[in-house]
Amino acid sequence: MFLAVAGAIATSLIVGTLFNYRRASRIDPLTGLRNRMDFSETLAREVERSRRHARLLSLVILDLDHFKRINDQFKHAAGDDLLCAVASELDRTVRKTDSVYRYGGEEFAILLPETNNESARVVIDRVRERFAAQAARPRALGNRDVLGRGRHVGSRGVDRLAHRPRRRGHVRSQE
Repeated sequence: MFLAVAGAIATSLIVGTLFNYRRASRIDPLTGLRNRMDFSETLAREVERSRRHARLLSLVILDLDHFKRINDQFKHAAGDDLLCAVASELDRTVRKTDSVYRYGGEEFAILLPETNNESARVVIDRVRERFAAQAARPRALGNRDVLGRGRHVGSRGVDRLAHRPRRRGHVRSQE
C-alpha cells in the first residue's frame, strides 16, 4: 500500500514538473509574455480553427522604433525595463480572449480571434493612444514615441504573416 501511494505521488510530481517545464518553455523569461514558440503553435491552431468554423482571425505585429538606440544610449537594463513595460501595457490593453506574445527582440504579436479588420484597427489605435499618453509624460527614457510601427494582418493574410517589408512609421493593413 505504501509503495503504491509513493509511486502515485512520484508520478504526480513528475507530471507536474514536466507541465511546468513545458509552460516555462513557452513563456518569455524577461516579459512574462508567451513567446515565439507558443505563438507559432497557437497561430497554426487558430488559423485551422478559423478556417474550419469560418471565423474571423486577425493578427497585429508591433515593433518598437529606435530600440537599439535606447539600448545604446541608456544601456540594456533600461531596454529590458522598456520591454517589460510595453509587455505589461499590451497585456492590459487587449481583451481577455486575445493573446499577446513577445515575437522577437523588440517585436510583439497580438492574436485577435473573432476580430474583423475594423476592430483590429481599433486595437492598434488603442495601443498607439496608450503609448502616446505614456510618451507624453517625462520619464527616465526621455520623451520618445517608441511604438511607431504596427501592422494588422487581416483574416485572409494571417497565414502569410509578417514577412513582407514594412513601411517605416506606418500602420498598415493587409486584407
